[in-house]
Parts: sequence; C-alpha cells; structure tokens
Amino acid sequence: MSSCQLLDCCEQAPEIIFSCSRLVLAIRKSHWLLETSDVHHKLDSIYSPILERTACDLRENKQGKFEENGCSNMKDELSEETLVQAPANAVWSAYRGLELGRLADKLLGHVVGKVEVIEGDGGVGTIVKLTFPGTSGGYMKEIFRIMDDEKRVKETEMIEGGYIDLGFDVYRIRLEIIEKDAESTIIRSTVKYEFDDTKTELASLVTVKPLQTMAEEIGKHVSEKKYDANNL
Repeated sequence: MSSCQLLDCCEQAPEIIFSCSRLVLAIRKSHWLLETSDVHHKLDSIYSPILERTACDLRENKQGKFEENGCSNMKDELSEETLVQAPANAVWSAYRGLELGRLADKLLGHVVGKVEVIEGDGGVGTIVKLTFPGTSGGYMKEIFRIMDDEKRVKETEMIEGGYIDLGFDVYRIRLEIIEKDAESTIIRSTVKYEFDDTKTELASLVTVKPLQTMAEEIGKHVSEKKYDANNL
C-alpha cells in the first residue's frame, strides 16, 4: 500500500495519522525529491509500515474492533444485576473507596483473596493488590478509574497480573448502585474486556460470578448491620 493510498483510507483517523500523512506529503512535494518514481517508492517503503501500524492501532469501527490491514482487537462485556434488601446510600457506603476491599477481605477472603492498598486513599488513582487464595504467587493489581458519589458508580481497571497475564489487553470492572425503592437496591456488576481476536479462547475465561457473590454477601451484611449511610 502506497502512502497516497493510506492517506485516502485514513481520512477519518485520529490526529496522529493526519500528522504523519502531512509529513509524508510535505517530503514528497519538496523540491529536492522532485517527481521520481524511484524516490517515491523508497519513501513509501519507509513510511507505509508506520502509517499502517498507526491506522491499525488507532481506528475503531462500529463493531467494536480495531481494524486495518488484518489487525483487530475484540471487545465485549458481561453484566449481572443483584437485588439486595438495603437502601442505596448504605450499599454505596460499603462499595465506595477502600471499604469494598476491607469488606471483601473480611467476608470473602477465602473466595476473593487478600486485599492490600498499594497507593492512594480510595479516590481515583488508588492502586490495590489482590492476592488470590490457595495459589502460589497469583495476584492482580487494579487502579481506581471512576469514583462517582453522585451517580454511585465505581470503575476499576486491572493493570498487572490476573487477566492481564493471561493475555487480555484491557480488563475493567464497573460497579453501579441503583436505587429501586427506599429499602432495596440493584447492584449492577459489569466486566468490560478486550483482547486480540486471535485469542478467542480468552472469552471463556471471563465471568461475573465472583462479583455477583460479592454483591449478595455485601448486600446481606449491609442489611443485617444497618450500615451507616452517612459514612461517606
């Protein structure tokens, strides 16, 4: 594929592609290169791989894949809703910040493992480490990406170990606390993930079951303990 062809197919690509394209055109039009096919061929051989790779990495189509010249990245999500008999504010108090890790450690340590704070105070940017139970060295680290008290939404992203070591490019968990009525709440647990489409077997590894179990146990705990909804 020549640089001119790449420019045609990447008209809607991000600014990085546009900048690279302008550079190629500027060089090709410069007076010292003239209009010789030999020079154009050499220029294309240098810049085409760069532009192809950039287009591959940065363009996203409507089907949720990153595609260009055979390169693609699959993305999908799984979601589960759990109804608990507790007020939404109280449930959010148990889920927000570092409290979820503390409760998971206390109530489900034998299932989810040990939770440690590596960095931060529970706000966006906080990093925690989860060491899996019954394993030798198995762990994952995640960073808090969203902590919205108004919408009661918490989102984390795995940055090391766990699913990342298995070959996933992106693995995020989104937790939404939705008020149903004054005394009941829906906990929506969603896993969002991406991986290279040559690794289709990875899809079978994704599950929301641990998040569902956690929602059930924490909902029960909040209901029984009359959790302090003002403890924000």
